[in-house]
Amino acid sequence: MNILSNELAQVIKIPVDEIKYDRNISDLGIDSLMSAEFSRGLRAKYGLEVTSMELLSGPSLEQLTENLVAQLTEKI
Repeated sequence: MNILSNELAQVIKIPVDEIKYDRNISDLGIDSLMSAEFSRGLRAKYGLEVTSMELLSGPSLEQLTENLVAQLTEKI
């Protein structure tokens, strides 16, 4: 989760300690351009697929982490 919170903090330009794992990502002020940037970064750096729409639909960082772990597990 630390990787995701660090990446997210960089994109939305807030201190990482302001990101709460149980808070919806959309509540942090992420917009469509930021979500696209976050999505591209995860794909480029880690091979993880998450769409902008998924991010804007309101998962928490905890939920997103669970989804991405499941995605990684399927690849193994």
